[in-house]
Amino acid sequence: SHVLAVCALMITAIVHADENLPNLIEQISPSVVSLKVETASGEIYTGTGFFVDSEGAVATNFHVIEGGRRITARTSKGVTLFCKGVLTFDKQRDLALLRFSGKSLPSLPLADAAKIKRGETVAVIGSPLGLEQTVSSGIVSAMRTDRNWEQVQITAPISNGSSGSPVVNMQGEVIGIAT
Repeated sequence: SHVLAVCALMITAIVHADENLPNLIEQISPSVVSLKVETASGEIYTGTGFFVDSEGAVATNFHVIEGGRRITARTSKGVTLFCKGVLTFDKQRDLALLRFSGKSLPSLPLADAAKIKRGETVAVIGSPLGLEQTVSSGIVSAMRTDRNWEQVQITAPISNGSSGSPVVNMQGEVIGIAT
């Protein structure tokens, strides 16, 4: 009977998370942008990023922008923003912070890394294969340490173009960046 009670609680928690997912996606979608990166040779690459402040700072993966000559961001409302420059990057951790034109932009809060738990529900919004604002969900399956930095392993499916997507918990806080 104790096992049944625990199973009932787990099912209730999963159903509750699934019911909240549409609201969560509606809340975070305006903060997620599809990135278009043009290289000096004219090649075009796509990826994803998200606003981390209201003044146009966008976080993404370094490999998404590497070699980029011109970078634009397309918002969930179809507005194109132009990259003003790279604020900073960490090639080893595959992270980059860009500055885009714009004001009063909807940013996503960062989660407290110490509070990430295995089994918690997560969502990813990105542009896999150029398909903007695509949603997937899953759970945190493990926490890993590789080369002295923390990685969050998730079960949510991601594909090429999802790089740079925010991985968010059910409170809409970023727990990681999809790579």
